[in-house]
Amino acid sequence: MNLGLILCFLFSIVKTQIVEVFTVKGPVQGTFKQTSDPRYEDAVIEYNQFFNVPFAAPPVGDLRFRPPQPVEEWETPINGTQEDFRLCYQVGGILSLIGRDDIETEDCLYLNVFVPRVKATEPLPVMVWLSGGAFLMGGKSWYGPDYFMIHEIIFVSINYRMGPLGFFTLGTDEAPGNVGLLDQVAALEWVQENIALFGGDPNRVTLAGESAGSYSSFYLLASPKSKGLFQRIIGQSGVGGLAPAFHQYSPQQAIRYGHEAAIEVGCLQTDPHEIIACLKEESNFWLTLVDFAIGVISEPVVDGTFTDDPFLPEYPKIIFESGDYDKSVDILLGTNYDEGILFTQLFYSLPSSLPLVIDQWDTVGPTLLFMRKLLEIQEKDKVLAREVILHYTGAESVGNVTLDDLDQMTKMFSDAFFWYGVYRFIEIHREHSEGKLFQYMNKHVNDGIQFIWSGAEHIDGVIHADELSIEFSPYIGVPNRNLSESDTVASKFMTTTWTNFMKTGDPGMGWDPITRTAWKYMSLSNVPTMEMEEDFLDRMDFWSYIASQLD
Repeated sequence: MNLGLILCFLFSIVKTQIVEVFTVKGPVQGTFKQTSDPRYEDAVIEYNQFFNVPFAAPPVGDLRFRPPQPVEEWETPINGTQEDFRLCYQVGGILSLIGRDDIETEDCLYLNVFVPRVKATEPLPVMVWLSGGAFLMGGKSWYGPDYFMIHEIIFVSINYRMGPLGFFTLGTDEAPGNVGLLDQVAALEWVQENIALFGGDPNRVTLAGESAGSYSSFYLLASPKSKGLFQRIIGQSGVGGLAPAFHQYSPQQAIRYGHEAAIEVGCLQTDPHEIIACLKEESNFWLTLVDFAIGVISEPVVDGTFTDDPFLPEYPKIIFESGDYDKSVDILLGTNYDEGILFTQLFYSLPSSLPLVIDQWDTVGPTLLFMRKLLEIQEKDKVLAREVILHYTGAESVGNVTLDDLDQMTKMFSDAFFWYGVYRFIEIHREHSEGKLFQYMNKHVNDGIQFIWSGAEHIDGVIHADELSIEFSPYIGVPNRNLSESDTVASKFMTTTWTNFMKTGDPGMGWDPITRTAWKYMSLSNVPTMEMEEDFLDRMDFWSYIASQLD
């Protein structure tokens, strides 16, 4: 065979790997991928992947701080065959600091679509994944599809604006806040308009996310802007609006923080329009550093008092309690058993830091447990923060809290940030629900990757975000090819029940729904079991009391 024939042959092979879909706005090229799922004896999986599909106009220049705008139509096919790992600008420009400014960008409103190659007799269910990262970091490129493709669902991962670029507000239409959440709405609208062209079912869309992604899912449930854009929710570790330690700001808070942020970067004007004009000229690097300078300002805001087209017309708690939301949505939600190790691992790795924190508990306690800024802390916040830590540790005084109390402090942080918000939502929602409702408690301790940032090699517990490494492959760019037997079993149970739920609204595998008269959760452990621990109820009763004092 001569060289010309060889080249023609190779070109034809490459050409067959390119797939093209004509979206509503224009054609997109993807590529075919064949790999294996090691959890199922290296079963072959095949799917089409489409990277960096635009779902809104680049939010740059005059569109900075504004809600997402429609993307213009195009004729030349977009090359979506290669992942470029593009993320919305991360807080503090952390990636740019380590030389990866090719990844961080304001021009970031893109999504990835992964479509299994199967002979489907009906349109496939769709999972839209929202990244965690405390509204400060994260994005679509962290989460790979390989563990979901064998279950024959379409996986869509999206970017949304983070930090001040996604949540800064002065209470004006030029900077209304919540634009990161509005980006999520725009992505869901894209799914409704386009997913059928990829073989997906727009009437079986599951909105899913972990941490800030889970919080986002419930903010979207509370928002009138997202009604009808999804039929199911999978919420992993968090409910927007109901957690004492992590929640939205009031209009007054958000606007005040916006003015403080402007001052920090040198925009000293008094007129809001002039301030915003100044901020639009500021580099995104310095702007995102503001979260370090004055404390986190990047949270959703109840914007009903200062915009004619609000994302959150009222506080989520009030919306949920009134039943004024889409009650037909099927919901599966839960938490990890030791979420609070996210915080207490610092004390495991650096024991000398605990006395410093305890010594400043009148400041640190209200900040961590109730999301109070330094100048907002009142005497009653100090009293309640002391009451909380003493309740958990059993110490006679705050000064007597020691390293022996770390397990109880882990429970304290688990409850304040994650457990209570989930509990309170279920308590409210099961009285209104017209769909199905399921809860889980993840007790599986990973043999492999744990979310440890403090330098420790391994911590005995199920840390915040631990489930992600057995749920996604690749995960943050790392394929999970060597799961232990225990991790494999846990991974298969999770992705199977998750996708059963996406398909039918029922996870199956002996998982009972929560009703008005029955409430148990699925304990994800070596032997998954339906249960309801008395300790869970006791801790939630205590936080119901604390929450009533904070209102």
